[in-house]
Amino acid sequence: MRAFAGCVLSPLMMLGLSAATAVAQTSTAPVNLTAFAGAAMAPGAHAVSGIGVGVRPQPGPVSIEFEYSRSRSDPTRPVPAIVTLAGNFLVQVPVRQSRFELYGAFGVGFYILQPDHQSGADADSAWNFGGGTKVTLAGPLKLRMDYRVFRLASIPDRHHSDLRRLSLGIVAGF
Repeated sequence: MRAFAGCVLSPLMMLGLSAATAVAQTSTAPVNLTAFAGAAMAPGAHAVSGIGVGVRPQPGPVSIEFEYSRSRSDPTRPVPAIVTLAGNFLVQVPVRQSRFELYGAFGVGFYILQPDHQSGADADSAWNFGGGTKVTLAGPLKLRMDYRVFRLASIPDRHHSDLRRLSLGIVAGF
């Protein structure tokens, strides 16, 4: 997981940040790149990281986001690694005279559950909902605080079917 974060997420963030600062921006960029990290809280708290690409097709409050996230497994406890791929709709509401933008999210996708390193993986459909806030830092850069609930298809007698995720990320618009 650290190799993934170091080899993939870091260069993508640097590319996104350099491209974002090189392009003249409006207050709402039509495309954004988000890198995030946080905690997944089911069945116990464990690290999660991911990346998302968002598109706002036209000026307005609705945008589309595609995201990939991966939580770590914990071999000392029965905590599986969970990979999610989702397409989300975000409804974003800027707060007047403020750097804050509130949003709600709903999406569908699928997940891959890896109980441990020795056994196979289970894949199935999932949907999610949540919300958060984006805080403008400078130009096209924003800080994103996000809470999501992922409803996973149930796997009897193995794991809870809800995954809650709290994350913090950097958004670069271009």
